[in-house]
Amino acid sequence: MILLSIGISNQEIYYALLKKRELLLGREPLSEFTSAAFAQLIEKIVKENNISPSKIFFSIFREDTLIHQLTLPKMSKEEVEEVIRGEIERLPAFAEKEYKYIYSLFNLDERRIRVIFCALSQEIIEAIIEGVKKIKTPLESIEIAPLNFLPLVYKLTDGKKDGALVVLDGKISYVVVFFGKECRLFYSAGVGIDDFFFKGKMDNLTFSNWVEELKRIFKSYCVEYKKESVERIWLVWDEEKAPLLDQILSKEIGKEVEKIDITEEIKVSQEEFNSFYLGAVSPIISYLKKYHHRFPFEAFLREIKLKRALKKGSLLFLAYLIIVGFLLGNMMSIFRTKAEKEKKRLKEINSKITRLEKQTQELRKRREEFLRIRENLLRQAFYVRRLNRVSWSKVFGEVAENLPRNLALSSFSVSEKGEVKFRGESFKIESIAELMHKIDHLTVLKDAKFDFLRESKIEDKKIFNFGILAQLRREPLELKKNEKK
Repeated sequence: MILLSIGISNQEIYYALLKKRELLLGREPLSEFTSAAFAQLIEKIVKENNISPSKIFFSIFREDTLIHQLTLPKMSKEEVEEVIRGEIERLPAFAEKEYKYIYSLFNLDERRIRVIFCALSQEIIEAIIEGVKKIKTPLESIEIAPLNFLPLVYKLTDGKKDGALVVLDGKISYVVVFFGKECRLFYSAGVGIDDFFFKGKMDNLTFSNWVEELKRIFKSYCVEYKKESVERIWLVWDEEKAPLLDQILSKEIGKEVEKIDITEEIKVSQEEFNSFYLGAVSPIISYLKKYHHRFPFEAFLREIKLKRALKKGSLLFLAYLIIVGFLLGNMMSIFRTKAEKEKKRLKEINSKITRLEKQTQELRKRREEFLRIRENLLRQAFYVRRLNRVSWSKVFGEVAENLPRNLALSSFSVSEKGEVKFRGESFKIESIAELMHKIDHLTVLKDAKFDFLRESKIEDKKIFNFGILAQLRREPLELKKNEKK
């Protein structure tokens, strides 16, 4: 990941480039602040360092940026914002121009609040946005120096002491006094390092006046908050212009003046680091360490980030639709394939059912044939069993005993079904009728009836040929009687 942060001052830009954990610093002159000139400088930095930044940050440190403090009675948020807009639009630089502003407030006591606000011209924001478009890099933030230094300074205090941050630019200076992690006083003066340092020489009178102004600010703070003194002071300045300014200032105000130590935040040599670049380094550190700013700098890019979020959301939604469409297409394809397979399978099943129905019909026919044969076999077995139980000597004996005179049998047979056939002849038809009558009273036969009866003549004598049918009894009468006994 490559991070590029650019600080914008009145006459130059200074940048910090974090590449493979190595921090590179540099500066370029800026004769005029236009979107075209600014875009050229950004492209130059990118090409000279042969980079393609993942994210880009901006820190504004210019005279045309307004940072101001107000003490107000307690009021609603809407009333506070109305007062802030009135203060901004009183200045000619913002009176007839579009601008954006942010603010932070805290309670002084039960009746008063303190508001620190800053305003930035819309022209500057648009120039930055247009310049960044040239390198096609996501614009992460636009911050205001020195307000974006505060999270770094807060890390250096124990939260129970009053501290002050003094920031010197070319033509302006800022003083921020804080306690813990709360900014309590903000002051700006129209005197910068270029006013009392020029070509390595100091203007003692201007410098002395500036030091006296610092003392007055610290004293005013101590009186208002009933403090003895501001215990720690940090100085941010261009060390190339005034290498020993921290030591000189320390002697003048009688307190140690420190440089902001960032070695624990990012890999850099504190001795070689010029605190002038803190405006460019601070956004990178805040991003990497996820420091929370009391001032909502994101408001400067709210619209562009909203558009970016909407675009990203649209792309994600489009990707979602494509994925869903692809999945649905696959599902439909799978469904069609399965439907074709099931259709083919159903056709095979129907064909098999038709074949089985035919086989079933054949089996039914075979079953019926089998049952018919089985029935016949059972009947034969029944009659064989019954015949086996009948004494044939007794059957023939009974038949012989009951044969009338003048009657002779020519044949006697029993079928598998138990049907008995008598054939014979007699000279008298009365003898045949008598036999019919006697058969019904036999113990082994029943249901006697004529099969045929014919009359013929032999030597002028009548003779009757007959056939009688009868049925074997299921149980001979005597057997039944014996079983009952």
